[in-house]
Amino acid sequence: MKITFLPQTHLGKWSLRLTFVFLLSFGLLVFFAVLSKTFHENSWLLIPIFTLYGAVIISFLFSLISVLAKKEKSLLIWLALAIDLLFLGFEVIDILFSF
Repeated sequence: MKITFLPQTHLGKWSLRLTFVFLLSFGLLVFFAVLSKTFHENSWLLIPIFTLYGAVIISFLFSLISVLAKKEKSLLIWLALAIDLLFLGFEVIDILFSF
């Protein structure tokens, strides 16, 4: 299988969709956080937060499965995998070393 730009597998396509949902919910979270000035005032911020975490975890798993098991060689899948891994890595570091 040659290297392509778009994913060829079903899991790869779902991974890209979920990465897009992750980036969209992250943008909405930042937008609403700037508007409300604090997270504690606005309980509506929980909706993009839960969407963000759910999308990034499932997208990471789908990307990993499509790359390892299905032998996906798409540039966008590798980019989605890097974005998801970067976000999850920062969150794990934040949980382990929060003061």
